[in-house]
Amino acid sequence: MEVRVLSKGLTFVPTNRGRIFETMVDNFKFTRRLRLKEHFAASDNKQSQMEGNTGRNKFKLKGNFDPITNNVSLKAFTRVINDQTQKATQQVKFRDNLSKDERKALKDLCDNKDIIIKSADKGGAVVVLDYAYYRQEILQQLSDASCYQPVMFDPTSKFQLQLKKLLDMAVTHGWILEETRDYLYVEHPHWPLVSTDPDMSKLVNKKLRFGFKRNRNLRELLTPADPAKKYVQSTGGITLKPGVFKCNNCVMCNTLILGDQFFNPHSGKAYHIKHRLTCRSQNVIYIIKCPCGLLYCGKTMRQLRDRISMHRSTIRAALDTNYDSKKVKQDISKQPIAQHWFKANHPISTFKCMPIDMVKSPRRGGDIDRILLQKEAFWTFELGCVAPKGLNSTLQLNSFLDKR
Repeated sequence: MEVRVLSKGLTFVPTNRGRIFETMVDNFKFTRRLRLKEHFAASDNKQSQMEGNTGRNKFKLKGNFDPITNNVSLKAFTRVINDQTQKATQQVKFRDNLSKDERKALKDLCDNKDIIIKSADKGGAVVVLDYAYYRQEILQQLSDASCYQPVMFDPTSKFQLQLKKLLDMAVTHGWILEETRDYLYVEHPHWPLVSTDPDMSKLVNKKLRFGFKRNRNLRELLTPADPAKKYVQSTGGITLKPGVFKCNNCVMCNTLILGDQFFNPHSGKAYHIKHRLTCRSQNVIYIIKCPCGLLYCGKTMRQLRDRISMHRSTIRAALDTNYDSKKVKQDISKQPIAQHWFKANHPISTFKCMPIDMVKSPRRGGDIDRILLQKEAFWTFELGCVAPKGLNSTLQLNSFLDKR
């Protein structure tokens, strides 16, 4: 069965079953561009008339500004796009171009750590190699002193520091703007990888028409440039059971919902937890469940018990009749969770929380807060946590915007 899958070629694209959330993110990016064009159209025209065609600074980080529009037509168009997206995704019947056995074979090929799959240099054939032999050949090529020189440490951070000093000096002398410096300096650069890939790279109608992005083909699924799953060693020892457990060392454990799965309150769909989570876990996505059955979805980079303590403090402030908001700098009693507990007259003892997902630190560094925001947005949409169906006030998708 694996041979049948590989015989289709690495350019073969398996059918992608529609994912509503990804389409909603694409719709947000598209409609945001329309709002930005409308917002800056008048100011750009005035500036071009006064200063001429000076042009914008292209070397500038992209912001996540999303203007509020009063254009009724644009508002209606955005609402229709979002509504029709959900209806179309539910109504369209997807015809899979892989059988159930072929899907299983594809998954086995992706998870197989003993082989590595590459495309031939000529002819476009698919080559399956033993990973141990492949690794030995790579190391033998790298040991050629006439072509390669070994380094004692990764020079990326050194080069990055030199570039930062150079850009800071250019800003000091007025050669470039600060926004240009921020664009040219990458805080989390892509680390150099040894790659053996020869390419070295990569009208209006009565009914709305949807164009879907291409799904990942077999080349992208089976031949990654950095096959980390092949060489990253497992920790070994006893495999811990995933789910939510108590640490049995703090009072916050009493607020946890224990188990290895959770449910969508609207559809009843079950989701299995893939990590072992406690109140001490960090970089987690969590849900808060009230007695009404409504959910709130949030994220935290700190230990979960610290975040739980903050939520409980806001609820106590809202329920306390002697609480004076004028004596504090920030009125924590006005937060959505606290206001719901106050208006519904829920006692503090009914507060229940459950971590549902965790984000591990990227091996090569990166903005983990942005990854958490994206995960939070996904689960907020997936579980229907946006008001009035949930306790989240809005669905924030700005974390999916590109910075460059």
